[in-house]
Amino acid sequence: MNKTGSAQIILRVPAGVAFVPAITSRIEGLVWADNAYIENLQQAPGYTFVAIAMVNGPTDKINFSEGEVTPLFDFVNAAGECPGLVELTSNDDPLIRSVVAEGFNVTQHIAVLGARGNAYAGIATGAVDCGLVSGAPDNTGSDIENIKVAPLPADEQVTVTWNRVSDATRDVEMAIHNISGQLIWLQSIPAGKGEFTQNIMVKDWKPGLYHLVFQSADGRHSVPHNLLIVH
Repeated sequence: MNKTGSAQIILRVPAGVAFVPAITSRIEGLVWADNAYIENLQQAPGYTFVAIAMVNGPTDKINFSEGEVTPLFDFVNAAGECPGLVELTSNDDPLIRSVVAEGFNVTQHIAVLGARGNAYAGIATGAVDCGLVSGAPDNTGSDIENIKVAPLPADEQVTVTWNRVSDATRDVEMAIHNISGQLIWLQSIPAGKGEFTQNIMVKDWKPGLYHLVFQSADGRHSVPHNLLIVH
């Protein structure tokens, strides 16, 4: 019936890192908040669990449609550091079940009227490593620097900017792969030193996470950069 009573999203990050999600709702009128941090558990000593909850439910603003992605919110790490791998947890994970058995609710839960309780059904793509995001240092010997991808997330178009810091004439390509490693987009970039810009139309791409990399025939390549598509 598209009436959501409550929602809790659980993120798992490595223990001991500075991680505070600054959350921006993707649905006008809804408010999300990091309302619990569960740390130093004997059952999961290597992790911190962060619970993000919908604050102002029940609501009919989340329009669920079968087979379609419904973006709920974006977040960045307000602590200003890279925490490493950030994951959605699976309710079926034995580690999660052991934590729940000790009385800590670290389960994904979306209560939708008509869904007989929890409408959460599983995770399609549930992890991202901020070590791959735009701005990560390039230690590969590539002459491509200052790579920027915007906007993040993107809907219709992505703009990629970069500097080439040498006059080398060797061929370099910009390649974009989906999360499964499938090549989605490939194009040669101009030779010579300077600042360059490439606009890429992504309005017909499937929503999801993509990786962008500059690569040359001699094996040099830039650090992968994330490209997130949300329609």
